[in-house]
Amino acid sequence: MVTVSELENARPEQLEGSARAARKVSVDLGEHINRTSRAWSALQATWYGPDAHTAGANLHHHRLDLTQARLAYGRIDSALSDFAGELRQAQKLLKSALARADGIHATVTDDGTVRVSDEVMKGKSSAERANIKAQLKTIADDIAKARTRAVTADRQAVAQLTGVSMPDGPDIDATPLLKDVPTDPQLVKKWWDGLNPDQRVALITADPKRIGGLDGVPAIDRDQANRLYLDNEQEQLAARKRAAQARIAEIQRLGDQGKGSPALLSEALELQKKIAGFDEKAKQLNHFEEKLNESDPRSSTERRFLLKFDPAGDGRAIVAVGNPDTADNVATFVPGTGTTIADDTNLFNRGAIMQSDATLRDPTATTSVITWLDYEAPSFVSFGPEPGPATTGSAETATDLAQFQNSLRFTHEGPRSRNTILGHSYGATVVGYVADRQGLDVDNIVFVASPGSGQGLAGDAGDFRKGLDKDNRLRVPTVFATRAENDPIQAVSGAGGGLAGTNGPDPTEEGFGAKVFRSDPGTTLLPRPQGDNRGEWGYGGAHSDYWNGPNNPESIYERPQVNEARDNFSRIITGMDDQVTVDTPTVHRGRIAY
Repeated sequence: MVTVSELENARPEQLEGSARAARKVSVDLGEHINRTSRAWSALQATWYGPDAHTAGANLHHHRLDLTQARLAYGRIDSALSDFAGELRQAQKLLKSALARADGIHATVTDDGTVRVSDEVMKGKSSAERANIKAQLKTIADDIAKARTRAVTADRQAVAQLTGVSMPDGPDIDATPLLKDVPTDPQLVKKWWDGLNPDQRVALITADPKRIGGLDGVPAIDRDQANRLYLDNEQEQLAARKRAAQARIAEIQRLGDQGKGSPALLSEALELQKKIAGFDEKAKQLNHFEEKLNESDPRSSTERRFLLKFDPAGDGRAIVAVGNPDTADNVATFVPGTGTTIADDTNLFNRGAIMQSDATLRDPTATTSVITWLDYEAPSFVSFGPEPGPATTGSAETATDLAQFQNSLRFTHEGPRSRNTILGHSYGATVVGYVADRQGLDVDNIVFVASPGSGQGLAGDAGDFRKGLDKDNRLRVPTVFATRAENDPIQAVSGAGGGLAGTNGPDPTEEGFGAKVFRSDPGTTLLPRPQGDNRGEWGYGGAHSDYWNGPNNPESIYERPQVNEARDNFSRIITGMDDQVTVDTPTVHRGRIAY
């Protein structure tokens, strides 16, 4: 067992430095792989025959070795980053305990024994002596927890590093391994645990998209697979652009030779349009990758994990700040209308803000916040003929979100985590719809600025399907809700006039049964810029203010103080329900005018 002085003097910053160095090697290897691929693509245009075939086969094996090395350094980065984070939390808990010991003039030995001298107890009443003894026990317990946490983190890091597979391992054909892969997350976890490190690397390398999107695969492995898939997509975009440019050059040569035609000219123009599209998509993916690799995002010291990625259309992604498989608190944030992978505020910033806030709220616990954008968020709040989210693929969305959320229980290590799901705007309606129809194994459901709970109009907080605990006992999630006084979403929420109610009941209303908590009133709507005719509500306003605070500088409505809703988010996520500032449930006032 680590001693008190050893834990006090531990240097997590050294581990973080080593993690950053491993991360840089992994990134550099990825760039080298891409450069090698580009060079080979150019060479293939002019080199044919048996020698070219042999060179291509050798280069393929070389790329596999480089990819395996890249994944190995990525795993080293994850192991050391997680270890450093856990060590910091253990030190914070120890520091707090030692400060309390000083406060009652107690001494702490290196083995964690806490005692006070007879002189301290002298003259104390029985009640005072009992109080001091109770404090001594609490302090000793916290010191023991801190030491145990450090030792556990050390063992986990050793296990992760021992499992790193380097390129000198055997070549493994992943094709047989990809047959009959289970889809149930619990079975996926069992299947993945039964593979050796070399087999896992082979699977990630062979089919990163499939492995990266498989619920039940641990977060570290999904992150590696999805980052590899992202790199592959970027390289394929570049390859398609090069092919289009080569064809345009060929058409130009034909024209110079007098062999041009209207059809060839039309083809060249279409190719130029495609190149513009490739450039735009490449710009989007490059920015997405930069945000993934951002250090110290929004004051959070945790690294990001890419748990799913799909570049098609506007793009889909699941991004976690902190490792959900090892965190004490795990929150899933579902953003609303207009969110795409190009939306930094919803996809990256708000999750990082909530993770940082939760860590400040409870430094003794680790927190991971996941942003779930694995659905096509509509461009505006939509209204269907029946209550619930009126979006294409609602049933599919419900299944995907429920399966992902519930799979977090199977991949989590250690004691059961406190899991919260929080939806904003239309994302809150999606959360309610899923909880009502599929069931979510969560401790808390949080509605923020919701246009409706996603249920039938007679639904309430007690109707959500309950998740099961580890002993298959029904768990009752606590339902929270908030809406700012100036938030225009109230015009379409609940059972009021106009279009109100078509997305289900208003979670902040009397009778729904949610614990309604306070938010700042929020800013009133600003007029839209001249020529912008996208609706009557105007621009921004309180609907976007819930995360306002010092480390959220992109908001044009920035205030120096933290929005009260944001404070309450961190209290809910960390289990401090008794500190949540309550508000009075609303009585719907019908459509409001701005």
